[in-house]
Amino acid sequence: MTISRANRGGLADWWFTVDRVALFVMVALIGIGLMLAFAASPAATGGPMTAGDFRYALKQIAFALVAGGILWFTSLLSLRAVKLGAAIVFALGVIGSCMVLFTGSEVLGAKRWIDLGFTTLQPSEFLKPSFAVLGAAILADPVPITFKGLTLRKELVSFLVLLPALAVLARQPDFGQTAVLFALWATLLFFNGLPLIWTSILGGIGSVFLTLLYMFVPYIHHRVEQFMDDDKTGYQAGLAMKAFEHGGLVGVGPGAGTIKYRIPDAHSDFIFAVAGEEFGVALCGLIALLFCVLSVRLLLRATRARDAFAQLAGALAVALLAFAWLAARLDVAAFRFAPLSVAAVAWFATRRAAASSRDAAPLDPSAPVRGEPRAARIALAVAVALADGQAQESQFTDARARDPALAALMTRVALAPDPAHALDHASVDIEMRDGRVFRAEVQAVLGSPARALSREALEAKFAQLAAKGLDGAGVQALLAHLRAWPAS
Repeated sequence: MTISRANRGGLADWWFTVDRVALFVMVALIGIGLMLAFAASPAATGGPMTAGDFRYALKQIAFALVAGGILWFTSLLSLRAVKLGAAIVFALGVIGSCMVLFTGSEVLGAKRWIDLGFTTLQPSEFLKPSFAVLGAAILADPVPITFKGLTLRKELVSFLVLLPALAVLARQPDFGQTAVLFALWATLLFFNGLPLIWTSILGGIGSVFLTLLYMFVPYIHHRVEQFMDDDKTGYQAGLAMKAFEHGGLVGVGPGAGTIKYRIPDAHSDFIFAVAGEEFGVALCGLIALLFCVLSVRLLLRATRARDAFAQLAGALAVALLAFAWLAARLDVAAFRFAPLSVAAVAWFATRRAAASSRDAAPLDPSAPVRGEPRAARIALAVAVALADGQAQESQFTDARARDPALAALMTRVALAPDPAHALDHASVDIEMRDGRVFRAEVQAVLGSPARALSREALEAKFAQLAAKGLDGAGVQALLAHLRAWPAS
């Protein structure tokens, strides 16, 4: 089966508007995760002299299928639907985290999981990706938020939305997730242009918070001491390091690892050690490279987005990847290669391109029209046509381009070159806030060979343009001179 750009069907439209590089990287990470799950599952269910099974690998396959469905579904949503979905998921995450306090199973003094029988669920994991999207939607919304006649700052509103989640996580207690959520909120404000003075204040507050955790929470103090002192490496981390040493550059081969049978949680927290032992530094480096490529693609897509929400959400997706990688490194644990997590943080990379997120060069609406890149001139033409109902040459002035209302409309215009279109073929898609899309298409623009202007129309247009530098007599003299030229 071939997919052509000329086919405007659902599958073709989806395929040619997603970031296919990011999609390939995510599929590759999911595939590597499943491969490692098959390598680690026998170690988690058996031993060196006893046969294990692949129950954990089969569970990861189920997770991968669910993740693929979520990835496909979210990539088809409009931005409005994405924002609404994030709000719903965040609310359910907070409710689920509250339920954990009463119905969750306690492990090592903390309640974080809900036992569903066939699997366990940690509701707090849904808070991070959903708040990344929800927080971006709050800060990017141009409509002021008022309460009893007072206009509230968006930064305060976003923190008030996050506050119940922070309180519940601290009560579980899960200080790691609490710190990550607070850092995510601070990162969101930084990307939104928070002044450096407030950035410094938030950094100071975070430092004080982390210092207090180190001083008064025993297990955090113990982990930091282990991380800072090589002589205090714990049992699990020590085995993980031995696994990496045993694997060397290319590993001992699939299924040939032996240290993995002694590592607790080899199928989850320490699956990266299994990768190091059986596939060596080569695979570990490939995994790190794939995450770097995914992060760069997300950042590029975010910077090219027209919509402030899309920019913030894309940047926060990269921040989530960075936090996940840092957490894995600090725990000396591999990635919890749950494919669902990869799909959750990278939804933006494969979201169906709409008017606010198609690839296009950034636009500076305040720059002069003359000498501005072609993309800006076209954006101005589209904005003028939408605002005035027509687009004449006299409307394209520097002053008009600096009109705040028109400039705001220009930021919502994005160009999407389509090789399937002929040179004189153009189409415009207008996406409404409710998700509806209106499309206008012109097979041949006015002035093209297929719709050539009449001689009278050409002379009238020429006279209009020439009048900017010549008086009426001069224009007519020039026209007479041109008419006398031989038509060759």
